[in-house]
Amino acid sequence: MISSETSIVLGVAVRACLFASSTIRQWLMDRPEVSTPQSSWIRLKEGMALYKNDIPIYDGDSFHDSPLMLHFFLRLNDLSPLLIPIFFVLADVVAAIKLSQFSRLYIGDLVADQQESRSKFADDSYKILPNRNRLEWIPDLVCLLYMLNPFLIAACVAQTTVVFNNLFLCLLFYHTVKENAIQATLFLALTTYQTFYPVQLVAPLIMYFHKQSNASVLRCTVKISVLFMLWSAILFGISGMESVDSMMATMKFILTVPDLTPNVGIFWYFFTEVFNHFHAFFLAVFQLNVVIFSMPLTIKLKSRPIFLMFHLCYIIATFKSYPSVADAGLCLCILPIWSHTFEHLRSPLVTSVMLLVSSILCPVMWHLWIQTGTANANFYFATTLTYTTAHVLLLTDLLIAYLKYDYHLFEGLKPKLDNTEKEAAIRLKN
Repeated sequence: MISSETSIVLGVAVRACLFASSTIRQWLMDRPEVSTPQSSWIRLKEGMALYKNDIPIYDGDSFHDSPLMLHFFLRLNDLSPLLIPIFFVLADVVAAIKLSQFSRLYIGDLVADQQESRSKFADDSYKILPNRNRLEWIPDLVCLLYMLNPFLIAACVAQTTVVFNNLFLCLLFYHTVKENAIQATLFLALTTYQTFYPVQLVAPLIMYFHKQSNASVLRCTVKISVLFMLWSAILFGISGMESVDSMMATMKFILTVPDLTPNVGIFWYFFTEVFNHFHAFFLAVFQLNVVIFSMPLTIKLKSRPIFLMFHLCYIIATFKSYPSVADAGLCLCILPIWSHTFEHLRSPLVTSVMLLVSSILCPVMWHLWIQTGTANANFYFATTLTYTTAHVLLLTDLLIAYLKYDYHLFEGLKPKLDNTEKEAAIRLKN
């Protein structure tokens, strides 16, 4: 396995080579799969131009990113425009390092917890118990996948602000397993401030600190909630110093979905077709779809907060109003952490092929639709729908595999039906 240091060097080299080509950079910036109306660098540049000319940046329909992100790049651009690509690459490097460190810490905790609970497991469970020797290569693999993931490389070279949202999530995972409540809530507040949907990650964060500290649920809830609200108040307070409108502009844009520019999500096509009379109803349904899974998953996975946090992140990346391939790219990099459950996956080949084919066909269908005019929006939407379906299948498959693994730990590899010698079959009930 390639070491993390080598992966970082290779990833930086690939990004540097692509940054050197203005043609590739411009092509990636124009890709709807990579740049969304909220995270696009082209729109961020327009926002900076509007701000410098004392034009209200949120009155029009061009800039929709957060005010703090705008001011950060304004200051950076004033220092030197050459610093901007350096910061994007640096953000990816830090994210890869922290994700690798998170993987190492989580695997160590996982092995320790399962060894402590060994007496509660079935006699033959030792065959599937993970150990440090079997999993020691995973942190290096996670770092390699992050630095050489085509989705994440494309987002970095296109200079989309998803790069920084991914950085915040990686730091959130890292500081959570490090049990640093102040830092974890800070980065949760930052990613919530940036894209709103991660607010539902408060629940697994509370559960993790409750599990690790043995403090009461009420005490952990109050502590995490207060810290999160304090950081959020600071961020929104700074944003609202110039105007109250700028404080809520990004949230309003995410929730109302006024820009129907094509992307890899499910919002844009549906709301170009729906009757205006039903627009508000279906908008509420689609937005509810992003958060409705958090409650049942929280109940089912209350003793597995890190896996719950990952699963909610994957759901957000799949169903958010303005998704990018980089959102799902981060989740794909974390998958190897649960490699000990992969033998219970039902259709990994089908899911992998669907994801690969749809990722290749998206640029093709876009070219046929926009450049040559030999196709229409249905072609592109069908491809993005396949892409979304592949992620949904992967999500459900991984959840079932994880639950099956837990079942076999406690019930044995070949559980028997009650009072019989017949082997039991595990089925997912409706």
